[in-house]
Amino acid sequence: MTIQSDHTKGRRRQGRSHRKRVGNKKTNPMEAHMADISKSTKSSEPGFVPAAFGEMGRKQFEAVLEVQKELFGTFEDMNRAWLARAQSGVTLASELVGKLATARTIPDAAAACQECMNRQMEMFAENSRQMFADSEKLIRAGAPLFTNGSPALSI
Repeated sequence: MTIQSDHTKGRRRQGRSHRKRVGNKKTNPMEAHMADISKSTKSSEPGFVPAAFGEMGRKQFEAVLEVQKELFGTFEDMNRAWLARAQSGVTLASELVGKLATARTIPDAAAACQECMNRQMEMFAENSRQMFADSEKLIRAGAPLFTNGSPALSI
């Protein structure tokens, strides 16, 4: 048998006093607060318009989806272009192997290698130009996510 002082009993009562009774049901303070908030948002006070917040959120969500679609479209176009360039690199290597196989002299083989090297340099320059163009497309497509609708910040 433990002896509890009046002071200890008082703390226990205080610890339980945070619960509200609603009918026969006990609720915690957070549930009560959420219920109060729910009641206040249903009121027709002129200064508080929850429907406007919902509409604003819906418009922002649609705008983000539109930007996302544009970004994905840009990525898809970039993937196709890079795949085509990779295939042209494979074709160039295949042509070099064919030319080296048919070369009968060292000057013929050297000419085939020189031709392949020139073509690779052209492809490298084109790939570099395309990479910068693709980067610009991505920046333009993603800019609306960061400008917050400000025309001064748009590209």
